[in-house]
Amino acid sequence: MESTLLRLKNQVGTLATNSKNMAEALERLKTSCGNTANEIQQSIAGTSRQSDRAIIDTLHAAEKELTEAAAALQRAAHEAHSFATSL
Repeated sequence: MESTLLRLKNQVGTLATNSKNMAEALERLKTSCGNTANEIQQSIAGTSRQSDRAIIDTLHAAEKELTEAAAALQRAAHEAHSFATSL
């Protein structure tokens, strides 16, 4: 039983670390999406091409989704760390 708990504690601890690292990576990707959308908007502002607007809108939507995903992973990391510590 004790070895099972130790294995579970290590597994959940690893999950906490991986979740935190992935959240940080998603935050960096979110920043990249936002920066790219802004650069596109500044470079081709005023053009009437639908594809210009589509990529900008898509990148901004991705920013929002990445923010939510990163927040969920941060919550998971926190809960997993708390759980692993309690074992």
